[in-house]
Amino acid sequence: MAGEFKPPNQSKREYLTGLGQAFAYTRDFSYSMLVVPTVADDGYEIARHITSVLEQTELTNAPVGLICYDPKAVSPTNTAFQVLRSLAPRVAPPKGQVDRVTTLWAKWRDMSLQELGRFLELFYEEGRNSNTITGTVRGRAFDRLWDDMTQGRTINLSGTSRQLNNTPKLKGGWSKNFRNFPAHLGWCYHDGKLTAQGLAALHLVHQYGYGSRVFLDHLSRLDFRHFGRSSNSELFR
Repeated sequence: MAGEFKPPNQSKREYLTGLGQAFAYTRDFSYSMLVVPTVADDGYEIARHITSVLEQTELTNAPVGLICYDPKAVSPTNTAFQVLRSLAPRVAPPKGQVDRVTTLWAKWRDMSLQELGRFLELFYEEGRNSNTITGTVRGRAFDRLWDDMTQGRTINLSGTSRQLNNTPKLKGGWSKNFRNFPAHLGWCYHDGKLTAQGLAALHLVHQYGYGSRVFLDHLSRLDFRHFGRSSNSELFR
């Protein structure tokens, strides 16, 4: 299943565009889910409007679900939402269904903001090295980050020094959680070389710091609309 999340304080056009994107995903995914706030930036009840669109007879069996949230109430401690339209069973699978392994976009697990910022720095530093050096930019950058993590030089999500045992098995598990996330954000290519978006994020890290509100806000406002599209397969390999 593919999901399309829309942040609050956007125009009606943005949310209706999201509805079109949700339908477009059904070409490659069995189902899609659109998540929108109850109201648009001008107070218009956009969730109710989209519900009325999906209630049309022609769309009765459309494999598109709809969830809404209250932009005034939602917070890290209040994640309440309302299901406005449940998914209808699909009659036939999509013709060009994507491999399930490639649909796990932007899985954020264990990595702190400080470690994410440091990872960007290492991508940049290793990307400037000669291509004759063994391994990929991503692999070399994670090796250096792992060294920092096992030596207590990074900060975990709790705000304390990261303490890990340096074993091959443990490194392999953490590598899976860490190495793909920046690529899923669109900040680097599959080999670890930074994209223009990655360089922009790195600039915020250097200007405001890893733990700055500016860096956190930039991460939270990322546009995930392109995730899952086959045209970006090079980015998310």
